[in-house]
Amino acid sequence: MLITRLPIAHNDETLYSFAARIRVSNAARDDRSACRGMFGSAAHMRVAEFPVNLVHFCRVTQGVMGTPETVLAEMTLANFFGRIGGHPWHAGSSAQPVATAGYGLSSLSNGSVSTWRACRQCLRSDLSAFATGHWRRSHQLPTAFFCLQHGTPLSQSLAPAHAWHNRFMLPQDTALRETAHGFDGAANDEALLRLTQLAVDALCDVGPSVVGDVTYATMCRALGDRGMLTHSGAIRRDAFCSELLRHYGFLREYPDFAAAVSAKGLDILYRSVRCVGQWRRPLHNLLLLDWLFGSWKSFCEQSAWQSVMGCPNLLAEAAPSRSDVPPAVDHAIVNDTGDRVREIHRRKCVDFLERNTHAVRSRFARAEPKSCRWLLANDIAWFDQYCPIDQRDRPQANLF
Repeated sequence: MLITRLPIAHNDETLYSFAARIRVSNAARDDRSACRGMFGSAAHMRVAEFPVNLVHFCRVTQGVMGTPETVLAEMTLANFFGRIGGHPWHAGSSAQPVATAGYGLSSLSNGSVSTWRACRQCLRSDLSAFATGHWRRSHQLPTAFFCLQHGTPLSQSLAPAHAWHNRFMLPQDTALRETAHGFDGAANDEALLRLTQLAVDALCDVGPSVVGDVTYATMCRALGDRGMLTHSGAIRRDAFCSELLRHYGFLREYPDFAAAVSAKGLDILYRSVRCVGQWRRPLHNLLLLDWLFGSWKSFCEQSAWQSVMGCPNLLAEAAPSRSDVPPAVDHAIVNDTGDRVREIHRRKCVDFLERNTHAVRSRFARAEPKSCRWLLANDIAWFDQYCPIDQRDRPQANLF
């Protein structure tokens, strides 16, 4: 597709939405051909998850949208997940930059393939002003329940998955469910508004990201202030899970959040918080930030204080002292390259455990032999915790 006309990008518009409007303004054989013209040649046949190369995109748009980094910051959720953690795409062994790694279009724009939310009032306003609607980034965040501009619950697209794969779709092209999460709009609207505001503030933040060690130390201090740590610095599991359940148990009413606040989901969250550098779902990270700090601004201020004035030994004091908990960092790996290799192999193990209900070590060895051998040789303590040898008295399915 030869791009001869570029629409004006709207504030908070997703990359998928802007690409869809480019397709409308220019001639192409079909939407897949349009994707190849905008994002480079690829054999991928799904429009919603077409591999994105922003260097190619900026070249064919003649730099009108700025640099690839600018497009990434202003039209995708890459910076949001960089701050919150738990991005839905996986770097793999090559660890290429997000702008050229070929991640899916909807994953970059929405954070998932299935999240397509819109505000009915925003859509009516767009249609009256521009004759077409567009998808907004702030409506696709993990805890987006409301449109903050109008204060109304968000609606969810009812279009089937195959429709997204075959062609571009804008809000006016889809049927919208009355509310995105079956929202009743009464009992917990204050908490849902607060969660929405927290995610939007993180999305709009333009300051430097908080270093992972500082984030963990800040959370440990906040947990200690809430009485969640023992005298040795370990997290009190029962108190931690019960308090989170008391605050967010109402989210079980919403199918998208039921697993995260279930007993199993909270236990996974507890285990991930025990050690620095552990991967967590973005929803779990947002619930932690809301519970411990109440707002994104408060978290950033306390993190800034921690980075300047915090005790340098806090991490060591807050680390669990029980012998059955593996160390957070393998001290045999001290350089940056080693750390990246460790995280790659750990990530592959975690991905395997999430994909397989009955995940045993022998299956992981067949699926990812290189990572299995590396973890056995260099990271056995972490591997034994998250993927122990299968035992009949403790089925693997109950562990993750």
